[in-house]
Amino acid sequence: MTSAPIKKERRFELIENCSTTQAVLFFLLLYFLVRLPWLLTLPVTEAPDEPNHFWVVHFIAQHWSLPSFDDVRSAGAAAEYGALPPLGYVPHVILTALAPAALMSTFSRFGSLLVGAIVPWIAVLLGKELFPKQRGLAFALPFLVVFHPQLVFVNSYTNNDSMATALASAIIYLLVRGINCGITLGKAALIGVLFGVLGLSKHTGLSVAPAVLIGIAMAGYANALTISQTIARVAVFGAAFLAASGWFFVRNYFEFRGDILGTKTMYEAWIKILPTVNGQVQHPWPQAGKLGWWRYVFFDYVGLFGYMDRYLWRPIYIIYLGYTIAALVGWLKSWKRGHLDPGGASAAPASDRGGAIVSPPPDPASARKQLCIWLMITAFPLCNLCANLAATIVNVTGPHGRYLFPSELCLLALTIAGLSQFKAGKALVISLIALNLIVTVGAWLCWYMPVQH
Repeated sequence: MTSAPIKKERRFELIENCSTTQAVLFFLLLYFLVRLPWLLTLPVTEAPDEPNHFWVVHFIAQHWSLPSFDDVRSAGAAAEYGALPPLGYVPHVILTALAPAALMSTFSRFGSLLVGAIVPWIAVLLGKELFPKQRGLAFALPFLVVFHPQLVFVNSYTNNDSMATALASAIIYLLVRGINCGITLGKAALIGVLFGVLGLSKHTGLSVAPAVLIGIAMAGYANALTISQTIARVAVFGAAFLAASGWFFVRNYFEFRGDILGTKTMYEAWIKILPTVNGQVQHPWPQAGKLGWWRYVFFDYVGLFGYMDRYLWRPIYIIYLGYTIAALVGWLKSWKRGHLDPGGASAAPASDRGGAIVSPPPDPASARKQLCIWLMITAFPLCNLCANLAATIVNVTGPHGRYLFPSELCLLALTIAGLSQFKAGKALVISLIALNLIVTVGAWLCWYMPVQH
């Protein structure tokens, strides 16, 4: 008689042995199954700033033009996002324009859902690049994407975070491929165009510019390009970026009186609804640098629902913090071994006496590529975090964990690679996937499942 653990192992092996196309289709199906209940039942009062996002979507769908300064000023606080880059709403606008009037807001939500489906697709491809010898770890990346509670939430209502996450994920994959296989001038141009569209989808995307430049430089270094060849690729990237995005900044300069990013106009509309004490505006977030700021970022990245007021059971955040700390310790273990190959990309995995997943030292060329890849992957969330901190200091926005989503695949890959260094590394990764699933389903059942009468 076959035991239950053996059956589970066989089911896991079945997933590991499927083709790339089968894997993509499987994770896309899972993606839609998880998110559709959220999209159809999430009240607009529980979706952060959805009315403000939808104002932009509805305006463009009705007028087929961007809002002017007068349009934004006359609409008041509802139009606070009217001066911001609009390309993050393209799928929402198309679907809204096709929808009956009574279903416009629901159709708009499907824009987030559809564009968000790019992320698990890219995760399957990226997992193969990062963990080619360990398919279990490779498929853990799309599993974590599909079940990530906060990402499920964000993909279920109208916003521009979904587009920004999708575009950044594609850029990350192209950079990793560039480091592994070389980066041509054409690929540098493609990355520049995607980054330009990313910058015009959400400003948080612009924060990873240093990481993208590091990735292009690393691709040149890893593939023994000359300095002039690498500079040429950086120049092509920059030219493509300006060609894709420059028109909007020029337009905003003239339309919004020098406010090229649109953030000043947004803040002026938003500040009017904030409370004041003795003439001082009271911002609804902790001050930068305080423990509460970091806690808020972490909570909002893991899962913070409603208008950032529906918290998970607090011990759940502690459990997630435990996984984060364990992943950091795993990275220190990998570093201590004297070579940086946490995913076993360069050689078949072996086991040390403790049973942890270990790889023999790779050849110099492979070691150089691995070092470049993981340094670039680390640079993405660091850039995101620094930009979020700076935005809080200048009072443009607060400590939102979802602003780290342009680095979502990097954060998850770092977590998987770190956890894999332990004796029970595979079990730890599987347990994190299970935790994400339980939290996502549990949050929906507690707060958003339709009440049965």
